[in-house]
Amino acid sequence: MDSLHFLIPLDIQTLHLHNWPHILTFLSIILILSLLTTILTNYRPPLPSNAPPLFQTSDWPILGSLRFFTDRYRFYNQGILASKTGNFSFYFGKHHLVGLSGVEARKAFFEKKELNMTKGYAVFLTVTPPTPENSKPVKEMHYDLQDQWFARYLFFFMKNESLEKSMPLVVADVGSTLNTLATQCRASPAGESMTDPFDSIYRLFFQLTMRTLGISSWASPSSPMLSKSLDWFETIDKSTSPIRIIFPWLPTINHFRRMTASAKLYFAVKDEFADRVNKGRREEDAMQHLMDNGEDAMKVLIFIIASLYAAHLNTSTMACWLVVYLAVGNEEEGWYKLVREEVDAALRKHRENEKQNTYLLDDVHVNPSIYPEPLRWDPGRYLPDRAEDKKEPLAFLGWGAGRHPCLGMRLAKLEIAILVANLVGTFDFSLLLRSNQKPLM
Repeated sequence: MDSLHFLIPLDIQTLHLHNWPHILTFLSIILILSLLTTILTNYRPPLPSNAPPLFQTSDWPILGSLRFFTDRYRFYNQGILASKTGNFSFYFGKHHLVGLSGVEARKAFFEKKELNMTKGYAVFLTVTPPTPENSKPVKEMHYDLQDQWFARYLFFFMKNESLEKSMPLVVADVGSTLNTLATQCRASPAGESMTDPFDSIYRLFFQLTMRTLGISSWASPSSPMLSKSLDWFETIDKSTSPIRIIFPWLPTINHFRRMTASAKLYFAVKDEFADRVNKGRREEDAMQHLMDNGEDAMKVLIFIIASLYAAHLNTSTMACWLVVYLAVGNEEEGWYKLVREEVDAALRKHRENEKQNTYLLDDVHVNPSIYPEPLRWDPGRYLPDRAEDKKEPLAFLGWGAGRHPCLGMRLAKLEIAILVANLVGTFDFSLLLRSNQKPLM
């Protein structure tokens, strides 16, 4: 076989040592550009033929529509207006999402079997606890709030007999928190005190959730585990980052914080688990029920964190804003007065020695054709004589709807009712604004 040789003049200076950094930089740029080209070509799946049109405003290569997290309301409404049907597609990282709007889309989102809310939810909520054997993280574990395993246990704790057992402790916890506030008032010469509901009430609802759906002994005000577990949970919750959804392999600082807090919470649960087993100690709480059903420490941790996400975050936020709006003291409709009259009437009656698709809820909740002045706090809109929430199917989604109702709704409503009834029955309270704040309307 013949050989062919190419003769190329070579300047030996081009290979001089001081030129190698430039050569390596050039090769690195070529490599990076090649990788980016490959990523851009293969990272996103193509839109299915029957998908709504892609809303390309604010769509970044690889990253997708970051405004879905940073400016969701305006982004979503712009997407609706840009589509003839009111439905639109967009990407977040490699994930293809479909934005829905309107009555029929709302019914499909909450009622169709084909749409699996849990799979979509799992993409946006992940936590990495350690394995039971060692402290190394396992693969991302999704806390599936509609999973049959989780739902089965949660339904058990929502039964009347379970709630009847936990209610005396819930009432005592609420009373203890309000007694602390009352002591502060009595210690003041003016008989007044201040509290931030987004601190005191938020902490109280964490305590109530831990009491009813977690480890009862940790919910004791004297237990150091109450503050520790709250700190760990807040770290897990606040360390969520959209970047991890786009690049799940990226080792961010928040991710390490999240892993560390998850590990601390797991080992604390594991120690409590082992102590009960070794000492034969039993408690009347959710952890004991799971242990009696053969669940291990990891499953107990999964249930507790899932319960905190499902029951604590939304319920505590709802209760805090309810107290704030009652404190505003709407003079026109006097909701504070109406609530106090109802609480006083109840006390008089029972007193013995002189309670992956996306659907933006704003599409219905701030729709002025359904709710006039939708941003105004007006509970009267739900009373029978107005019944604004009955104008359209599924017009109120505060507790979920269709196939996706709030599983812990009974407990949440009881906790809020107990707090508000005790607060209104115990205190005269009002909202204190900073000098640069405007009053709530």
